[in-house]
Amino acid sequence: LIMFHGRGFLRVSACLLAAAVLLPMSLAQSQRPLNHGDYDSWRSIVGQKLSADGKFLVYGLFPQEGDGEVVIRNLATGKEQREPAGQRPAPVPPAPDQEGPPPEARGATVTFSADSRTVVFSTFPAKAEIDKARKDKKPAPKEGMVIVDLASGKTTRVERVRGFAMPEKASGLLVYLKEAPDAPAGDAEKAPAPPPKPEGDQQGGRGGRGGAAAGAAGAGGRGPRPEFGSDLVVRNLADASERTIADVVEFTLTEDGKLVVYAVSAHDSAKNGVFALKPGSGDAPAALAEG
Repeated sequence: LIMFHGRGFLRVSACLLAAAVLLPMSLAQSQRPLNHGDYDSWRSIVGQKLSADGKFLVYGLFPQEGDGEVVIRNLATGKEQREPAGQRPAPVPPAPDQEGPPPEARGATVTFSADSRTVVFSTFPAKAEIDKARKDKKPAPKEGMVIVDLASGKTTRVERVRGFAMPEKASGLLVYLKEAPDAPAGDAEKAPAPPPKPEGDQQGGRGGRGGAAAGAAGAGGRGPRPEFGSDLVVRNLADASERTIADVVEFTLTEDGKLVVYAVSAHDSAKNGVFALKPGSGDAPAALAEG
């Protein structure tokens, strides 16, 4: 090229040299300092879980501000399924005398069934819903739950879920506690404060794989208990049939899934107590303690 096309080589070299000089100048003119708007768009992986059979990886993907999603990845095929997961709530400010690093915002709680056929995860309200409720001075929207059949990818969304659990050593069963209806506007100040939600994997029912505040009421004795309970739903994952129990404030699920124990706080105090239910049996719950 140098021998036979010397002049052409010189012309190309001159062009490359000019580009090498002008490109950094152009980039310098287009660059700007980072600002908070840039930080808000950065996304973090949180709450990652691997199925027991090693075939699926599920994790939350959330920006600093705005709506995130839960990613379900088939590690064998590389196929991904993405589900909207709403906006993470801001972390609770630490107490003035609290030491250690600042608390992190909660992520979606992800739970696989023991047979790795189903994954259940919690969701947060979308940012638009939160902003609208704040503007209209209405109660804040509640968290929800998504059930995903991993073989088909079919999803079932359930709104207003306080917590959920699946047995650790059995499959085909999901138990979840619904949020109570919002108090009328005139009764908002009279309503008791909601119970604090436990953090991390402690959110599940004892003995089960769980989600946000499955043992929500008075967890660890912290905070006021709700005045009355709400609906507890026992779901058969095979046929989607459900059994509903009213006025439940908290529950726990055994590892083998053969027993659900729950506490009732009803308007009719004669219904109150602690009861044990055998899922799928059709039997009436057994009273462990009444009153």
